[in-house]
Amino acid sequence: MKMISQQRQSPKTAVNRRWKKKLSAALLGGLLLFMAGEVCAATITLSGILYSDAGVTPLSGQTVRLLIDGASEGTDITDASGNYSITTTVVTGDAYIPLLVFVDGGSVVGTTVTVMDSTSTTIINDLHIFADHLILRQDEGGTPLDNGDISNADGYYSNAGILYSVGGSDLSVLGANTKLYIASGHEYRPMGNVTTPHMQIEGTLYAETYTFTVSGDWDHSNGTFSYGTSTVDFSGTGTISITGAWWTKPFYNVNAAAAGQTTTILAGQGIGVTNVLSLGTGTLAGGNVNLSLNSGTPLVTAGAAITNSQIKFHPNSGGPINVAGTAYSEIWLAGNAATNTFTLTGDMSCTTLRLYGSGTDDNAIFDTSTSNYAVTCDELIIGSSTLDRYGTFRLNNSTVNIAGNVTINGPGASGTNEIDAAGSTINVGGDWTNNDTFTYGTSTVNFTGSGTISIDAASWTSVNKHFYNVSAAAAGQTTTVLATSGMVMENVFTLGTGTLAGGKIYLNKDGGTPLVTAGATLSNSLFRYQPSAGAVDVASTSYPDLSFSSKGAAITFSLLGNITCGKLQISGNSANKISILDTTTANYSISCNQMQIGNTTDTRYGKLVLNNSVVSVTGSVTIYPSDAGGTNEIDAGGATINVGGDWFNSDTFTYGTSTVNFTGTSAIDISDTPLSWYDNSKRFYDVTAAAGGQTTNAVRGMSIANVLTLGTGTVTGGELLLTKDGGTPLITSGATLSNYSVKYSPQTNPVNVASTSYPILWVSSSGPSITFTLLGDVSCDKLWLIGNYGKESVLDTANHSITCNQLNVGYASYPSRYGKLVLNNSTIDIGDLIIHPSDSGGVNQIEAGNGSLYVSGNWTNSDTFIAGSSSVILDGVNQVLDGSTTFFNLNKTVTAADTLYFTAGTTQTVTGNAILQGVSGQLLSLRSTASPTSWNFSLAAGAVKSISYVDVQDSDASGSDSSLIDINPSYSVDSGNNVSWFGNANITVVKSSAVISDPLNGTTNPKRIPGAVIEYSIVVTNTVGAQATNLTVTDSLTAESARLSFETDGYAVGKGIQVTAPNINGGAALNLTNVSDGDAGDYGATAVDTVTVGGIVLSAGDQATIKFRVVVQ
Repeated sequence: MKMISQQRQSPKTAVNRRWKKKLSAALLGGLLLFMAGEVCAATITLSGILYSDAGVTPLSGQTVRLLIDGASEGTDITDASGNYSITTTVVTGDAYIPLLVFVDGGSVVGTTVTVMDSTSTTIINDLHIFADHLILRQDEGGTPLDNGDISNADGYYSNAGILYSVGGSDLSVLGANTKLYIASGHEYRPMGNVTTPHMQIEGTLYAETYTFTVSGDWDHSNGTFSYGTSTVDFSGTGTISITGAWWTKPFYNVNAAAAGQTTTILAGQGIGVTNVLSLGTGTLAGGNVNLSLNSGTPLVTAGAAITNSQIKFHPNSGGPINVAGTAYSEIWLAGNAATNTFTLTGDMSCTTLRLYGSGTDDNAIFDTSTSNYAVTCDELIIGSSTLDRYGTFRLNNSTVNIAGNVTINGPGASGTNEIDAAGSTINVGGDWTNNDTFTYGTSTVNFTGSGTISIDAASWTSVNKHFYNVSAAAAGQTTTVLATSGMVMENVFTLGTGTLAGGKIYLNKDGGTPLVTAGATLSNSLFRYQPSAGAVDVASTSYPDLSFSSKGAAITFSLLGNITCGKLQISGNSANKISILDTTTANYSISCNQMQIGNTTDTRYGKLVLNNSVVSVTGSVTIYPSDAGGTNEIDAGGATINVGGDWFNSDTFTYGTSTVNFTGTSAIDISDTPLSWYDNSKRFYDVTAAAGGQTTNAVRGMSIANVLTLGTGTVTGGELLLTKDGGTPLITSGATLSNYSVKYSPQTNPVNVASTSYPILWVSSSGPSITFTLLGDVSCDKLWLIGNYGKESVLDTANHSITCNQLNVGYASYPSRYGKLVLNNSTIDIGDLIIHPSDSGGVNQIEAGNGSLYVSGNWTNSDTFIAGSSSVILDGVNQVLDGSTTFFNLNKTVTAADTLYFTAGTTQTVTGNAILQGVSGQLLSLRSTASPTSWNFSLAAGAVKSISYVDVQDSDASGSDSSLIDINPSYSVDSGNNVSWFGNANITVVKSSAVISDPLNGTTNPKRIPGAVIEYSIVVTNTVGAQATNLTVTDSLTAESARLSFETDGYAVGKGIQVTAPNINGGAALNLTNVSDGDAGDYGATAVDTVTVGGIVLSAGDQATIKFRVVVQ
C-alpha cells in the first residue's frame, strides 16, 4: 500500500468546492489511519480505446498514461484494437478522485479528464481517448466537472501530451487543432473562463457568466449549452455547427468575425443569440442568425462582412430594437409580439430585407428614423405570404435602394402590411408587388431596371395602392404593369427612354404636368389623366389608349406637343364633370386609332378643341349623346381631321372651317334622332370621302357646309346635304354614288353642280331664288328641282346633258316651293318627267330651249312647259302623257306594237313636228286613260305631221289647224270615237296579169297561146282616210268563159285562189279553197264563174292582193 501523503499533491486551485470537501475528508481519514499505524488501499481499473479521430478509427502501439491528482499511476500500450487498461490503487473510501489519461509521447495527442468516486465504482471501461481532443467527463455522479477538477487531475505534472492548462480558474486548451469535447451524458460547469481552439458539446455545458474563447469550430448539435449570461468569443476562423432545431440552442452573447477571421455558421442551420452579437472586422458566413434581445441593440459591428444566409431580429417583446447600420446578407426584422419596433441606427444594405412578425398577428415596424438612414438591398418583403404576419416600413425621408423586387404581401385578416413612404426616395431595380398598403406621402419611386408592377387587380385604384412620384422605363429597360390591373400616380410620372408595358396608368395630379417622358415606348394598355382641379398639361408622346377623365367640374387639358395613341377618350370621370382637351394655339397634332368624346353614360361630358391642328384617326370617331346638363363636342376650328374608320356623332360637332377626310371605308352615323343629321351641330365644313377602293356610308345622311370632295371610291347610305353658298360644293374624281340622295341646298349665292352620276339629286335652294349651273353631264336616279318657300331653284344645264330615271320640277306636297329647268341646247334622257303643280305665287317650269328631251317613262305636266324649239322624244313602253302640254317637236316612234296613253280630257299640242309612227304589223296605239272619255290632239298652224301605222281611239283632233285635218294617218286603224282623225277610206283597185307557162316554151318566155297558164293579180289599196272594213273583191269570168277556164288547182289541190291581206293569216299569203267553206273565198259558189274574196280590212295605207289562175282555151 502507498501512503496518502505519497499519493496526493497539493491541489492547484483554491476555488474548487469539491477540493475543499475532499481534502478535509482525506486529512481526517489519514490522521485516523496514521494513528492506527496503517493505511487501507482500494484497486481501480481504468480502460478504454484510443482513436486516431473522433471515435471511429482505433490506434495501436501508443502509450497511455494515467494521472491521479497529478501523480502518474501507470501506463499501458494500446493493442491492435486501440484498447488500453491501467489498474492502480487508491485510498479505500476515496469519493473524489480527479484523474486523466493521455497519450504519452505517441504519434497523436489526446487527453480525457474525469472525476470518479471509488465508493461507487472501481472500474471505468469507456474512458476513451480521441486524437486532438480534450474530453471532459464526470464519473462520480451528481456535480458537474469544473476547471478545479481539471486542474486537480494533472496537478503539477508536466507533459506535452496533456492538452490543457488551468490558470487560476480559467481553462486553456492546448494544441492548435485540439477540440474541447464534453462527452455525451456528462456535464461541465467550468467555474471560470475557457479558451479552446475548438468546442464540441455532446453532453451538457453550463456556461453561466463565463467567457468562452474559441479560435476554431463550435459544435453543440447533440448536447446542451446552458448559456446563462455567458459570452462566446469566436476569435479565429471556424465553423459553428448546431443542427436540428438550432433556434432552441441559443447563445447569450457572441463575439464573432474577428479581424481577418471568418466565422461560418453551418449551411442550412443557424445560431441564436439572446443578448448581443458583436462582430469585428472579419467575416460572418454560412447559415442563419437569430437575435432575440427584447430591447436595445442586439447587433454591434465594427464593419464585418456579413455573408451568412440571414440575420433575424426576433425579440419576444415590443422593443424598441436598434438595427445596426451595416451590410447584411438577408435580414429579417421579425418580432414575436403584437407590435415590435425596429429603429435603424445607420445606413444599411442587404440581399433581402424581410419585415413581418414571427407568428400569427405579430407586427414588425421598421423605422429609418429622423436621421433618414439609407437602406440598400436586393429585395424587400413586407408582410408574410401566409397573410397573418404583418410588417410596416416607415421611411421618413430616407433613400431606399432595392436592386430586385419589392413585395408588400397581404392583405391579412386583422392587420396591415405597409410601406409608409413619407418623403422618401425608393429605387427599385426589379418587380413591385403591392397587395396591401403603400402610403405614398410625397415619396418618389424610381423603377431603375426591368420589372413588373403587380398591384391587386381588385383594388389597384384604392388610395393605399397609389404612388406619389414615379420614374420608370429607364434607358434599355422595360417596366411592365400587371395586365389585369394598373398603377395610380398622385403627382408626377417620369419616363426615360425604355419601355412601359402591361396594364393601365392613372395620373391624378392636379394642375401642371403629370407626365414627363424622354421618349419612352408606351406599350401598356391605357393612360388616364384624372385630376380633380387645375389646368393640366399633356406630355407629347406616343400613348397606348389615352383617356382624359376629369374629377373636377370642368378641367382643361392642354397638349405640350404632338401625341399619338390607341383609343382616345375624353369624358368626365363621374356625373356632371367635363374634360376639355385643347391642342392649343400651337396646333399640336393628334394621331390615334380611335376617338371617343363623352361616355356611354350620358352625364359624363367631353370636349375636344382642335384650333388649326391635324388629327388623324385610323379607326372610328364617336361623339356620344349627352343629357340636358351638358354637351359632348368636337370644336373643330380650322383643323384637318383624317378618319380611317367610322364617324358617330350623337351630340355636337362644331365644324368651323375644318376639313374631315374619310380615308378608308367608313360609316358616318348621325344617330340620336332620324333627321338630326340636318342640325348645325351635326354638320361638316369640308369633307373628303370615297377614297380609291374605299366606301363611305352616310348611314342616315350627312350635311356639308362647304365642299365635299370625293375620290374614286363609293358612297352609300343616306343623303348628302350640300349647303355651300356659291361656288362648287361637290368635287369628284369619279366616285360611285350609290347612297340615297345628294341635295344642293345653298342659302344665298349661285352654285355649280358637279358632273357625275348621282342617286337622287335635289337642287333645292334654302334661301332666296338661286341658280344652279351644271359643270358637266350628270346622271341620276331622280332629279328634284325645288326652292325654298316662295322661292325658286333654277337649274341651268349650260348645254350639258342630264340622264335620270325621273325628273321632278317642283314638289306637289309643297306647291309654294318652285323649280325651274333651263335646257338651252342640252339633251336630257329621262324616265318619268313630272312638272308638279304650284300655287299662284310662282311657277314650276321647264324652259326647253333648243333641247332634246328623251322620255322613257311617263310625262306629267301639272304646270308649265315652255317648248321653245325643243324636241320631246318618247322612247319608252306603254307611256302616259299626263296633263296638257304644248310641244314643239313630239316624237313617238316604235318598231314593236306599243300603246301611248293620254290622260282623258287633256290636250297635247304640237307646233313643230308631230311624229307618231309604228311599222307595218306593229302599230302604235293611241289611247285615252279613261275610255271613252276623249283626249285632245292639236296640230298648230305650221306643224308637220308624220303619223302612220297608228291605232287611234277616243281622240279629238278638231282643235288642229284646219289645213291639217283630217289627220288621216297612213296605214293606221280607226278604233272609234275619234274626231278629225280619219275621213272616208280611199280605195284603189289595180288588176294585172302575167303568163306563167305555155305548152311550147314552158316557163321560159311563155306566150299567150292555147294551153298557156295566166295568173291574175288584183291589188286593193286604202290610200288615205278612214279604215276600210269588210271589203269584198269579186272578178267574173262569164264574159270570157268560152276562151278561158278557171284553174281549180292553181295553188294547191282544190285551192285556186290566194289572198294576202293585213288582217288575214297575220298578213302572210293564204291559199283558199274553191268552195264556200268559211275561209273568206270561193269560185262560182257565191256567183257563177266568179272569184269572190271577202272580210278584208284595210287601214289607211294598207293594201291587199288577190290572185287566181286561168288556162287559155
